Amino acid sequence: MPKIQLSFRSQFILAPFIIIALLAALVVYTLMEISNINRSNEAARLWEIASDRVHTAAAGSTRLQQILQSISSARDFQQDDHYFDYLEQSRLLADSLLDPIFFTRASAELQQLINTNTPLLRQPETALPAAYASFLQLLQPPLDYQYKIFSAQRRTAFITNHRQLVQVSERLTTLLTTALISCIVLALALSLWGLRALRKRLRGLREIVDDVCTPAPAAHTTARPHDEIAALEGCLHALRTRLSHAHGVESAFIGAEKERRRIAMEMHDSVLADLTAVHRQLELALNSPVTRQELEALHTAVNDVICHLRRTIDDLHPQVLETLGLESALESFLKRHSGRPQFPKWHFDFDPQLETRLPNSYKLNVFRIVTEAVTNILKHARCDRFEISMRTVDDTMIVTVEDNGIGMRENEAAPGHGRPNMTERARVMGATCQWRASRFGNGTCVEILLPVAHPQ
Repeated sequence: MPKIQLSFRSQFILAPFIIIALLAALVVYTLMEISNINRSNEAARLWEIASDRVHTAAAGSTRLQQILQSISSARDFQQDDHYFDYLEQSRLLADSLLDPIFFTRASAELQQLINTNTPLLRQPETALPAAYASFLQLLQPPLDYQYKIFSAQRRTAFITNHRQLVQVSERLTTLLTTALISCIVLALALSLWGLRALRKRLRGLREIVDDVCTPAPAAHTTARPHDEIAALEGCLHALRTRLSHAHGVESAFIGAEKERRRIAMEMHDSVLADLTAVHRQLELALNSPVTRQELEALHTAVNDVICHLRRTIDDLHPQVLETLGLESALESFLKRHSGRPQFPKWHFDFDPQLETRLPNSYKLNVFRIVTEAVTNILKHARCDRFEISMRTVDDTMIVTVEDNGIGMRENEAAPGHGRPNMTERARVMGATCQWRASRFGNGTCVEILLPVAHPQ
């Protein structure tokens, strides 16, 4: 039989869904029982109303007979003092006898008697006292008997209603207790089952990431060591850190490889070509006499090769940075490249405190970031001016390189790894590197923010 595998969302909502379904069924059953109780209460209430009506009718009939006996000898019936009492009691008697709740439950004999004398009941002022008294004499015995029947029915209805109420209460109490215990047990069982399934999946995920990382140290988390989620979180955090480092290393490798290719091409196109030319001139000098002009040309060619090699060595690792400092290294870089045709005007502002507040290991990264920014300006910005500013504000070094060129919108899609290399170098130092619009109105501004130590 295939094993049923539920999704995590299904496992998560299974327990509350089943509990809600059970509670909904319990509510429906409780409403049905309450409906039965309401019907029983309504039946008892109707028998109580019918009993009150027949009691009122019997009492009214007795009272009317007494009134009719006192006014039967009067010459003018409507002028008698008891005439209004007669009308009032007649109305009460008619309302009681003609009430639907009483009339539908009365005996067939009583219903026929009421139907026969309905005109008399509705218009007592036009009836003769003797006729009304005769009707009351016929009405009184079945009313008294009906009162006894209705009283018995009312007691039976109340007893039945009370018994049913007790039974329903007992059933509901038992059912509610059972349902509550069942819900608790079921919730615990489903929770334990879901927890077991979740822990199994977490262990599977942890086994996957354990091959490439280790959990975060215990000092970085307050969770218990056996907390699977905390352990998995530590593994994923370490994996993210490694992936970030891997991306940075990859960017660094790509940048280094690009730099190697550039140096190799430059060495091949210039140094190697110049040395080859010098070698050919030396071969000619060995086979024939050499004039002074030829020796001077050969000396100039060798000197050009030496200068070019020195520039290449400075690009690989600037010696000025170690001997004279960051400011001199950047000025040397700018002056060395400013001899190119159409080189933009530039301004360099440097805070001398940075020489002592920046660690030596950071100076090379800052130098590489600034030179990479200048290289990007020369390649992509198409500007006629750029400025470099390196200053300290409180405990933060702020480096800005901005130009008045075409701006980020056009040159941000330029191919290459300059920006990733700059970002990775800044991240290694704990700095932030961001790009924004230049203060010149157009152009680009690169800003690096780096916390620096207090001067000793």
